[in-house]
Amino acid sequence: MSRRVEERLYAGYPNHESASLPDNLPFNAVPLYGTITSEPFYDYKQVVPFNRRVSKIKNSGMAPGAQLLLDGLLTHGDMKLLQSGNVDFATLLGKQVDIRGLLLHLKETAKTLDLHLIDLIAFPQLSRMPIGELYAAAAQIPALRFEKEEPGIKNDHYPIGTFTFPSDARENTVLMPVIDTVSEAVNLRLREQIDRQADAAEPFLSIRAAISDNMLDDRTMARGLAVATHQVGQQLIGRFVKDYREQTNDQRDIVGAVSVPIMVTPFMTMDRADKHLIETTGTSPLCGVPIANIDPGNNAVGIVGMGLMQFKK
Repeated sequence: MSRRVEERLYAGYPNHESASLPDNLPFNAVPLYGTITSEPFYDYKQVVPFNRRVSKIKNSGMAPGAQLLLDGLLTHGDMKLLQSGNVDFATLLGKQVDIRGLLLHLKETAKTLDLHLIDLIAFPQLSRMPIGELYAAAAQIPALRFEKEEPGIKNDHYPIGTFTFPSDARENTVLMPVIDTVSEAVNLRLREQIDRQADAAEPFLSIRAAISDNMLDDRTMARGLAVATHQVGQQLIGRFVKDYREQTNDQRDIVGAVSVPIMVTPFMTMDRADKHLIETTGTSPLCGVPIANIDPGNNAVGIVGMGLMQFKK
């Protein structure tokens, strides 16, 4: 057994296959996640003019890809982009942001996902270009999308992993996982694991997932995604085991584990809500550009270790 497979098998929290989940949930059983109260770590006051950004960014200690992302945000972005809580990369690229920054950031994140032995990445489909889709392509792993329920439509039942969260609209936003898009790829990974354990008395199957969003400005979405992805992972393992038994007549006890150890995102506000996220879900957020605070009066964004960086316009 290779070291990589060995590390995968003994990571996560085992759950016996008998702890199965239903395929669907009635609407009144869909969890609603309220906003987590956060307290900023930083509140920068000193403004760094736009024309002095280059040396500040160069000496920031951020990864090269994140440096180019920040420069592109300051040059082509604006305050509204950050205040929306969802950085739209299609909009930024449409304004001729240096594509090298995004490509380099994707490469850096793919390396992080590989180091954490991530099998799939989950993300909400809330923009024209969700960064999770790009991370999945860069890391060559399955992409689990969570799509918004159509406005005005209420289903009687929802797939396991569906959750709701507060939104600016009159009704809470419902996000549903599109499980079929990852089933085949995940089954191949699980089959590889169990085939390597032909002589094991009790095979151990593991799914390690990451979650992602274009920007992490509070931990409400992250908490919902982490819990929902864990549930979907359990269901994927359960379905695989059922089909595997029917195909092979293998009657050994099979143990499965699902973990969601990290969240990856290009931009993240740094606050003490991270502690709550780690304690409730076991998920640690990792980011490219750490945002400290936003100062609309100075048309600037605070970056950890750098101060208030002014936008070009």
